[in-house]
Amino acid sequence: MAALISDQADGDLTVDKIKILISKESQNEPPQYYLRCWPDQRVTQVTKFPHPYPQLTDLKKEMIRYERNDGVQLTATLYLPPGYEPVRDGPLPMLMWAYPEEFKSKDNASQMRGSQFAFAGIGSTSALLWLARG
Repeated sequence: MAALISDQADGDLTVDKIKILISKESQNEPPQYYLRCWPDQRVTQVTKFPHPYPQLTDLKKEMIRYERNDGVQLTATLYLPPGYEPVRDGPLPMLMWAYPEEFKSKDNASQMRGSQFAFAGIGSTSALLWLARG
């Protein structure tokens, strides 16, 4: 995410007066905001939000693709608990959350949404609440 900020009240923006507010995040780090200033490309961190769910710091997240019986390619997000080792820990219970949606074509239905690199936030109805329980 980026937002353009300028110190100028009116007129054209010039490269030597541009400031951009950017957001960076990863699977294990919550979004943080940075200010990048031109022309020197100076970057200053604006926020230092702590991880809201420290017990999920090492959560494993990946996007997987699979084909439905009617040939539609679908995408799912697979979450594995921190420290999970298949050989040592054995199979896990699975919670699959699917909801019906109408699409005009198979290609539209198979579009991938989200990113495996985005921070996994937990909402009030999130299945990740079960992983946070430990």
